[in-house]
Amino acid sequence: MRASRARISRALPQYDQSGPRLNAIIRLNPRALAEAAALDAERKAGKVRGPMHGIPFILKDNYDTGDMPTTAGSLALANSQPARDGFITKQIRDAGGVLIAKSNMHELAAGITSISSLGGQTRNPYDPARCPGGSSGGTGAAIAASFAAVGWGSDTCGSIRIPSAFGALVGLRPTVGYDPADPVTVLVKDKRPRFMDALKPGAFKGARIGVFAPYFRDTDAEIADSVRAAIATMKSLGATVIDVPMPEFDTLMVNTGVTNQETKHDLENAAHTLTLSRQAALRARVERVIDSLQLDAIAYPTMRQAPVFPGQIQAGSTCQLGAQSGLPSIAFPAGFTADGLPVSVELLGKATSDVQLVSFAYAFEQHGSRRRAPSTTPALVAGKAPAPRVMGPDVRTASGSLPLSARDREAFGKGLLSVALYTASGKAVEATLR
Repeated sequence: MRASRARISRALPQYDQSGPRLNAIIRLNPRALAEAAALDAERKAGKVRGPMHGIPFILKDNYDTGDMPTTAGSLALANSQPARDGFITKQIRDAGGVLIAKSNMHELAAGITSISSLGGQTRNPYDPARCPGGSSGGTGAAIAASFAAVGWGSDTCGSIRIPSAFGALVGLRPTVGYDPADPVTVLVKDKRPRFMDALKPGAFKGARIGVFAPYFRDTDAEIADSVRAAIATMKSLGATVIDVPMPEFDTLMVNTGVTNQETKHDLENAAHTLTLSRQAALRARVERVIDSLQLDAIAYPTMRQAPVFPGQIQAGSTCQLGAQSGLPSIAFPAGFTADGLPVSVELLGKATSDVQLVSFAYAFEQHGSRRRAPSTTPALVAGKAPAPRVMGPDVRTASGSLPLSARDREAFGKGLLSVALYTASGKAVEATLR
């Protein structure tokens, strides 16, 4: 019974810095193999802690770990060693999870392209010339590349859902949990979610899903089509689909963000209190819309634009609704663009509807997975990266020309994409853009 140790042995080689060089990992856990072996021994002795027993996981490097530094991707915190595991870290480890690594992130979680002074630029497994989203981009890239079975991020505004969208993953931004010292969270007291019980293929039967029109504006046509097709699938699975125009949405969203109000001075300022009151008004209005239309969730694209190249500004996020209303939302794969980039659909529900959102994502996935593994990170062979192979749509050309998409041509022209052509004899030919 060495299943856990075998999984970790495959994951631990520094594949991250070989092949496509995703640069997703900041630090490996040097004790991971020993921890996995101990959990295998527990299992052999008949002790199984639960579903996470022996499962390898990755933490974004802003989760405290008592045996490894926690840096938030910053050189300034490179040697910052917490005294103990943070709450979430301890919960996962106590449940039998094996921490194999801590992942890169957008420094101090202050952006969505995942570049940091300590870890550098993390890259997208589906196109290593592009960014993976952020700020939990290291976790997203690592899980998309199958470095581990599951990963944890943190979501201030999209930092779980955006990397999930760009990595063809499922990402949940939950309802805020109960804290006895925080009266604002009393709403979820004694409502511990039971996700496993909700994994039912027929979850969409009788459900009502709203198509959230404001987040289909300024959306790439391929992305919009894929998300609408995903919503049509929900309808085919038994859901009733209703349009939600919400013309007042832009006005409601004005000045509802607190991302730039994080210092002690900000928190003691009347402007912060005013922003929180605007968030409460936004949340109340969205929940009234959901109630008035008797909806179970509203649907929209997680990202309206494709992932950018390093140094560019990422546009197209829809993260603000979930972040600034405080309502739970889940992103999950809806398909791919013609040039192989993942597309994600997001469902948002009322407070404490987390379990129902997970059940919807599960039911959608059971109908037929919209995910495929990235071709840039194939399975290891005997613990090592496999031999190089021709990438792309099994490219063979008698004419010597290679068709590129508009995005590929742009990347090639900027030196962000390389193309190697070979003759039948194996001789390399220089590629030029025409």
